[in-house]
Amino acid sequence: ELFKLMFGVMNDSMLSASEELEDNNEKDDNTNEKENGSENSENKDEGEKETEQQRIETRKQEEEVRSMIMTAVKRPDSEDQDAMSEENLRSYAKRVFNSVFDTEIKLKLQMRNGYKGAKKKPEPVSFESIMNNKVTDIVKNEQNVAMADQKIWTLKECCQVFCDSVVNMWRRGNIGACEFDKDDAIALDFVTAASNLRSHVFNIERKSKFDVKGIAGNIIHAIATTNAIVAGLQVLEAIKVLRNKKQDGRKLTDGCKFTWVVRKPIGSGNLLQPSPLEQPNPNCYSCGKGSITLTVDCKKFKLEDLVDVLRKNLGVNTPSIMLNSSEIYLEGEGLEDDEVEFFKSNLLKTLEDAPAGGIKDGSIIEIEDFTQDLQFQIVIQHRDSSEFDKDTEPDNFKISGDAPKVKEKKVVTEEVKTIKKRQREEDDLEIIDNNNKKSKIIEVL
Repeated sequence: ELFKLMFGVMNDSMLSASEELEDNNEKDDNTNEKENGSENSENKDEGEKETEQQRIETRKQEEEVRSMIMTAVKRPDSEDQDAMSEENLRSYAKRVFNSVFDTEIKLKLQMRNGYKGAKKKPEPVSFESIMNNKVTDIVKNEQNVAMADQKIWTLKECCQVFCDSVVNMWRRGNIGACEFDKDDAIALDFVTAASNLRSHVFNIERKSKFDVKGIAGNIIHAIATTNAIVAGLQVLEAIKVLRNKKQDGRKLTDGCKFTWVVRKPIGSGNLLQPSPLEQPNPNCYSCGKGSITLTVDCKKFKLEDLVDVLRKNLGVNTPSIMLNSSEIYLEGEGLEDDEVEFFKSNLLKTLEDAPAGGIKDGSIIEIEDFTQDLQFQIVIQHRDSSEFDKDTEPDNFKISGDAPKVKEKKVVTEEVKTIKKRQREEDDLEIIDNNNKKSKIIEVL
């Protein structure tokens, strides 16, 4: 709001006195009418009359405070070269500083209801008292702060940045039409300094420039930054795979690593922690060699026959069948009537005539059973029905490979649930650009 008052559209700021004064004048008029009416009324309670008089007095005091602020922030004449000198602009910044962080607080403390509900009364500070070391200043910065923007400024630094940013804003111009932008370094400096000074006055924990940018810009650092870093790491690993493909005798995954992005620098200042890739599970249907092959006559074997095989031979309760990312069969609760009819009509079709291009020799279908957390793939092989052995394969199909296993459900205790909840709350990663450790990051990669 102070930014709007000093550099933007004044009337847009809640600190502007114009609208408040109009509202208060209307209230005063209404109050006067009530008072005039009360003089003619013999039943007017004296206590209510005194309370109303106190409200009028409070509003007048609030108007005086706002009037004082508006006088202090009155902008210099940009056409006057003397007024635009650095010395005069700094004097202007100090005048605003003292009116907002010192005079306003003192006046409100003297008011009848001044900060009445506050647990701890605010402590006014002047520009001179801070610069002359007359104010106790305790700054708590975490160890291993990786970049300057994560450091919390001292009160002296806030004063200096406050004045510097005011001078820089006026030199840049466009005063009266400026809007706060989190990516505007000068505007962010001003808001960070002003908010931290206000926090000190009201005994609130101060924030770093990095934190202020996140709060003012409504940024979730973990999402915005981690996604970009991880995407870059994926590209680097892809380059390694392509490079290995061109070299004889090397596996595609040689040199590839699984990289963790950590919250704070570790070791000698690294933000990326690599670890070796785990070997593929040979029984995994996705990354290993484990697979199920179903040999059938695609021209005669129907989709309902496939569903019977899934239930009777592979232990699937409520199968969901997908082909080429299209669902060709689904059962269970929550389906619309038209969906039920569509999936039932598909059961009578042969595999070759199934939707999504049909199931043919070499097709891979995805099977899922939500009731038991079961998911696997089946590779279809076509064989003419006349080629099946009538003794060993009387139903004209053959299954090869191990049957899929249902994932074991882990018993989670209340203690484990509490620990996991705490970890989720603490895992809002804030990834930073470690300017001083670029070589370290490159070495990790």
